Amino acid sequence: MSASDPPRGPDSTDALQSLCLRYASAVDTRDRGMLLGVFAPDALVRVFEPPGDGVAAARVMRGHDEIGEIVRRIAVYERTSHLVGAGSFRVEGDGATGVVHCTAHHVEGRVDQVMRVRYDDRYGRDAGGEWRIRARDVRILSRDDRPVPLPGHSGD
Repeated sequence: MSASDPPRGPDSTDALQSLCLRYASAVDTRDRGMLLGVFAPDALVRVFEPPGDGVAAARVMRGHDEIGEIVRRIAVYERTSHLVGAGSFRVEGDGATGVVHCTAHHVEGRVDQVMRVRYDDRYGRDAGGEWRIRARDVRILSRDDRPVPLPGHSGD
């Protein structure tokens, strides 16, 4: 391996975890540019409704134009918070696969829609050696509506 070769192993795992965190941040801040920066230009995103184990996706987005619509779609909520949890990655050359878990909060009015999500991902390196998501299956494992407590109240 020469000094110009992209890092492999643990460095790649850190880079992939960072990529997943940037995705969550981009969605929560409604930053379309940041969102598209985590995806390859020809990426595929498929969304599976609860319990998330089906083979037919409810929604399919291909390429930056369609994937960029995630920002518009999420803007119907007053605020969101995607908490990225456990992730595991397998790196093979310039490709990788990963499974990442997330708890997503989508707040509108007095309702917090809480989703438990698993992202099944395929990654690849771009021409500059940076990791990008090439395909993401968004598997919504469950969805629950919870009341948002009033300010100054514990919710009891």
